Amino acid sequence: MARLSFRRRSHQLDRAKAAYEQGVINCNLAKNSVNDTGVKSAYASLVQAKANLEDLKNPSERTLLTAKVQLDQAKVDLEDASRISKTPRSSRRLTVS
Repeated sequence: MARLSFRRRSHQLDRAKAAYEQGVINCNLAKNSVNDTGVKSAYASLVQAKANLEDLKNPSERTLLTAKVQLDQAKVDLEDASRISKTPRSSRRLTVS
């Protein structure tokens, strides 16, 4: 539990640092009167990418559980598709859900 708390705090610190860096960039751009729309968009993408990477490196229990459920469902879907493909066409029924 302490490890999760540490990770959460570390993640919050990373986000705070990113927000600070964004503030510095915005300030510098404002000083130079540069149209910063593209820069802001690119920076937002960078921050999101870093957050996504962190989530992948340290997935939460919920993320792991969701991935397991999705994997199990994909296996069931594959089994159903395999079973249907082995059934002769004349005996297949079209169902709409």
